[in-house]
Amino acid sequence: MKKSMLIIIFILMLNSIYGGEKQKAADAFKNNDVKKAINIMKQYSKENPEDAEAYFYLGRYLHYAQYDVGKRVYDEKISNKIINYLDKAVSITDTIGNAYYYIGVEYGMRGHYAFIENDTIKSKKEFGIGRKKGGYPDWLLEYAKNVLKSCKKNAILFTGGDAEANSIWYLQFVKHYRRDVSVFPLGLISYTPFVTFVNSGIDNYFIPIHTGLNDREIEKIHPRLYKCDSADLTISDKVKKQYNLKDDYIMKWQLKPDYVFKGKEIIMPGTDILLHILKNNKWNRPVYFTVASQPNLRGNLGDFLRTEGLCLHLLPIRKNEKIFIEPNITANLLMNKENLKDYPSVKNHNMPRCNMVLINYLNILIELYNYYNSINEYNNAEKTLIFIKDNVDIGIIKYGDKIRSYLDSLYEE
Repeated sequence: MKKSMLIIIFILMLNSIYGGEKQKAADAFKNNDVKKAINIMKQYSKENPEDAEAYFYLGRYLHYAQYDVGKRVYDEKISNKIINYLDKAVSITDTIGNAYYYIGVEYGMRGHYAFIENDTIKSKKEFGIGRKKGGYPDWLLEYAKNVLKSCKKNAILFTGGDAEANSIWYLQFVKHYRRDVSVFPLGLISYTPFVTFVNSGIDNYFIPIHTGLNDREIEKIHPRLYKCDSADLTISDKVKKQYNLKDDYIMKWQLKPDYVFKGKEIIMPGTDILLHILKNNKWNRPVYFTVASQPNLRGNLGDFLRTEGLCLHLLPIRKNEKIFIEPNITANLLMNKENLKDYPSVKNHNMPRCNMVLINYLNILIELYNYYNSINEYNNAEKTLIFIKDNVDIGIIKYGDKIRSYLDSLYEE
């Protein structure tokens, strides 16, 4: 009995020691000392070669060091190291969902850097491997497909983070689905190499998003002081007719500072790029932002964005209580069981770092429910609530306390 107790105590001591090393690495990472975090985990992995978490953190920290600190640079040798660490993690255990997430992100990096270099063969290959290795699971691809279904033909689509953009690109470049939509992740809108790429595009692969600028002019765009910028967008006759606007109507769009640095209000390059794209587009192509995109990167366009499915459609007029959501497009897309058949599979292949995008199914349907109530269409409101309860609120995604209590209050009515 004493011997077994000593063994247990010894194991607990080891766990405490090694757990402490992981915590040291995590603390270094939080303090932006990524190099220290990587070195700690390298030593730890040598002493604990069967600890899958060690390889996951090595892959995650190295990925961060390469793309999120200082100048963003792609290096295939370093990318291979990141992949090797993540592959090692999932070879030991398949329970670290975020290891699959970063596998998808890293192959997405490889894929989009390849098409920036006009290497479409390599690009398709990298996105394909990302899918085979579990980086783009069925539920995420279904969500990405529903995002694309929300867009009209030949749309310009500004997206959110890596998981959203990469899963859409996989569908477009590997599965040839909705290539008419040009996708621009807002996280890359200040990244000059990507801006110059989308400005020219690739024939039969990526339809360009023209900025009206040449490469040299794009490279000269830098952070600048905010000057109470008012951006007036002229409206085409076709769009004026569509929205019953007067001949002299101009869309008044007020920019806001992106951030304040040492008391000075700053406009970032991405906001100016967005401005150039919209002015040059002249409403020839419909423009959307995904509902999962970063609100602070939308150039203060919120008043002109109407919910349509999983996207926000840019309108030339300010939305009001009657047009904040397009009910037919949204209901036809999100209240169709066929479009949610892979939703439950997140239970078996969860990636916690990006599964929050699925909450948008619920958020938009609640928005639709509230819309129906606002116009006294109570039967449609009830149908929406029943659909939520039977198909969306099924214990897969954990909602925040406010959403949970709000839903429960609706069920009780």
